[in-house]
Amino acid sequence: MAHRTVWVDDLDPTKEAVETVIFGVDGVTYEIDVCAENAERVRNAIEPFASAGRRRNGEGAHPRSAPVIAKRAQDAATRKREKQDAIRAWAKKQGFAVADRGRIPISVQQAFESAHDRKS
Repeated sequence: MAHRTVWVDDLDPTKEAVETVIFGVDGVTYEIDVCAENAERVRNAIEPFASAGRRRNGEGAHPRSAPVIAKRAQDAATRKREKQDAIRAWAKKQGFAVADRGRIPISVQQAFESAHDRKS
């Protein structure tokens, strides 16, 4: 037996969501699953603020269609893991005590970012 997953519009549960819109306010990122009409409403509401603002560190809100959400999440997890591996390798070369697994201390992450910001 086959199963079908249907995303429901977070603003109007009578409609099927066709994409996820990601946006942020005050350092908090939100995502909302919406139909095409509500995606346009969300973007139109945010547009005056977004056009007057600045993007941070190349980050942007990228709409996603519902069927590829798992793939995008997997890609993000892979990028995070690759970055953590790079931080660990760099930290060990710099003499930081870093475990092979688990959380990387924030001081090590900040040192890594600082060292790589200067090289850019």
